Amino acid sequence: TGLSAETTTWTVGQMPATNIQGSTWQPGARIYETEEVYSATFYVAPDGDDDNPGTYEQPWATWGKAFNSTSVQPGDTVYFRGGVYPMTSNNSFYPGGWGYGYDVTRDGTITDTIKYWAYPGETPILDCDAVVPSGGYNRAIWANDQNYLHFKGLTVRNVWQTSSSITVYAWGSQGSNIVIENCKTYNTGGRAFFATGHNIRYINCDSWNNTDDKTIDQGPGMDRPGNDGVGFQNVDFVNEDGTIYYKNCRAWHCGDQGFSAASYGYIEFDGCWSFDNGVDCGEGHGFKMGQVGEDGVTPIGPLKRRYINNVAAFNRANGFTSKDGGHDAHHMEVYNNIAYKNGLNLPTDACYPMQYGFVIYNTNSTDAQELDRIYRNNISYGNEDGEVFIGTTGGIGLYTHSNNSWDSGIIITDADFVLTDTTSITAPRQSDGSLPNNNCYNYFLKLSSASDAIDAGIDVGLPYSGVAPDIGAFEYDAEDV
Repeated sequence: TGLSAETTTWTVGQMPATNIQGSTWQPGARIYETEEVYSATFYVAPDGDDDNPGTYEQPWATWGKAFNSTSVQPGDTVYFRGGVYPMTSNNSFYPGGWGYGYDVTRDGTITDTIKYWAYPGETPILDCDAVVPSGGYNRAIWANDQNYLHFKGLTVRNVWQTSSSITVYAWGSQGSNIVIENCKTYNTGGRAFFATGHNIRYINCDSWNNTDDKTIDQGPGMDRPGNDGVGFQNVDFVNEDGTIYYKNCRAWHCGDQGFSAASYGYIEFDGCWSFDNGVDCGEGHGFKMGQVGEDGVTPIGPLKRRYINNVAAFNRANGFTSKDGGHDAHHMEVYNNIAYKNGLNLPTDACYPMQYGFVIYNTNSTDAQELDRIYRNNISYGNEDGEVFIGTTGGIGLYTHSNNSWDSGIIITDADFVLTDTTSITAPRQSDGSLPNNNCYNYFLKLSSASDAIDAGIDVGLPYSGVAPDIGAFEYDAEDV
């Protein structure tokens, strides 16, 4: 039976009218028989044993076992119990000598992702402090051409650069349809999160204290240790259709960039924070947008970079740099970001070539192609050398722009913001992975009620309130005041 199509009103104390189900649909519920899908759950714990079956009572001991056991099938979940896991080489899943890292060799499917998750409420940490690399690499996790995986709540730390000849990757992902959520890397002697591939998504991830302090990288007139220390990096000069997404991620205190992109494919940065980068003598940009594709070969036209609602603050060099000078220009959208006090009060020498909020280079491309780099609704304020720099090498760099703080006639001052104090900017995230609930993240660079930046933007397809979008990374909210 189902509720009557004619009378479906409920009256307190009375049964509503019903009819026998017939050939026409009626309000109510039907139950359908579906094929049962089996999935298994496995566990890893610091006091486990890799010879165990991986149950809750008898967990495995190492991440290498979890990432490689043939018992793990599509649709399965592997839970990592809280605690510190020293990197080991004494298990059959370690692919090479010390430093080659734990390979991930299991694949999920489009309907059945394999989940590698922290046990709810606990913090599992892979610690590589004791690793002395036997080759040219020091890596912790390496997912090479694996697909349909979801990592959540895992931490990797202390992946050191033990000599100038060692290249460090804390966590590499080179497959497709991989989600890395609420994960952390820190104390890395080089590249922390590194990705190439298709539909790789970083959500609510943090990376900090990454610098290759032993690297001898010849800069202009001097060596430049730190210049490969990156929080999040994508380098992919193979896949024209590669796609990488960063959502609400943070990177700080890295030798080189917080976020670095160099790829043929599409890369999107949404709501990310990059600050205090440029330790040792690395470049220290907040966001390096990077070369796109092979000059004269990669088709020009499709959107290749999208930066929306990001914050770059207190970085040694520039907040946002197109970094495509001397290369082809490609379609780029840079909307509603903010660059604040980058390079402030730092020396101008070989370690710090420029310290602007936004840098747009002149390229090898035609004027029309350069104008496909679109900057709207951005704020640049308080940066050491100025708010925007336009490259002039080989000609004047061109870009399409409007409704930015530097081209709209609006004068930005401290009074435009509720708070400019960054106390607790490095605070831990909330338990669900969202940004910290403190004064910094609730009020820092949020627009004050008197700001001229309110309703000063142009509609670029992002949500907004009021008569027009605001400029900057955050829409005005009266509750922020």
